[in-house]
Amino acid sequence: MTASSERPSAEYDAILEACRHPVRRAALATLLAQRGSITLTELAESIEANAAGVTDDEQERSSDTDDRSPSTLPLMLHHTHLPKLAEACLVEYDTGRGVAEPTAEFDRVRSQVSTIVAADPALEAPIVG
Repeated sequence: MTASSERPSAEYDAILEACRHPVRRAALATLLAQRGSITLTELAESIEANAAGVTDDEQERSSDTDDRSPSTLPLMLHHTHLPKLAEACLVEYDTGRGVAEPTAEFDRVRSQVSTIVAADPALEAPIVG
């Protein structure tokens, strides 16, 4: 890194960690299809419509809460999943406006993210719009 304001490159382990959770894989699948910014509401709707089979097995074992339900998915995206994707340098998330946008780093690692997302049998091809 040449300047302190530069974001670190998304390393392979960071990409895998970002893709570890099924909701983040569904969000990334939507961003792969979207190719631009998306609101938190649009992202949540896309995940609900196109990733109905996505579950969080660990959370289901520990509670009856489903972090994809209409009432909690936007909150989980806002507080957990989008910040983790931002930490991995894959998205810029404007919390004030509720807008997520793929970064240049996302574009650079698009093929790796696409391969990981495509391997998830629970995801359907996102239909955005």
